[in-house]
Amino acid sequence: MLTTAIMFFCSIITPSSATNLGLQHQIHVMSEFEMTRASAMNGDADAMTRLGSMYYLGQDTPENPKLALEWMTKAAQLNEPYAQACLGLFYYEGKVVAQSNLNAYAWLLRAVLNGDMEAIKPLTIIRSQMEPMDIQKGNLMVLEGLQNHI
Repeated sequence: MLTTAIMFFCSIITPSSATNLGLQHQIHVMSEFEMTRASAMNGDADAMTRLGSMYYLGQDTPENPKLALEWMTKAAQLNEPYAQACLGLFYYEGKVVAQSNLNAYAWLLRAVLNGDMEAIKPLTIIRSQMEPMDIQKGNLMVLEGLQNHI
């Protein structure tokens, strides 16, 4: 019976009546950015990827290419395929990091090997712009990266 009374009381209380009753306390609702950041800080690779995207696009936070790169790299190193593809595109475009077809190719290839089939198209385009020796270097980079995770 007491539980029912408490539930009823809580359902009718408003912020102004709570203040009048001295019940007002600070309520903080976490934003999507804050929740994503907290999950990323706890090692969630998917959240790291989302956080990198949020910083890159300026979604719920000011644009910050440096932090976008940092979080995408962390997620990519944890084998998150979308982050690997984004990192590859960062290298290809040369806006967030120095342009490098070799690094772009290696990250996009890792993304494809980890299941991101949408990375095949940019991988193919970049590969067509590379010398055979550089493709071989990129393949070795990926192979070494895979061996380090075994």
